[in-house]
Amino acid sequence: MTARDIMGMDLFNVSEIKISGKNVLEIKFFDRQKALEKLGELAPQLDGGGESKRLIESIYGRDGDSL
Repeated sequence: MTARDIMGMDLFNVSEIKISGKNVLEIKFFDRQKALEKLGELAPQLDGGGESKRLIESIYGRDGDSL
């Protein structure tokens, strides 16, 4: 595998890559479902939906009402 191959990879869901032990490659992925569940738990604590709507808009880049 070359540097060019690596640069062409879609690593969006990868949170960490490391080599440990004797030639053991570890790849950790983001758990987006768990993150969304945690955000859902926090939503009632936010200011009447204003902050949660702004958060959704910043994540998705659009109006949160259309989700």
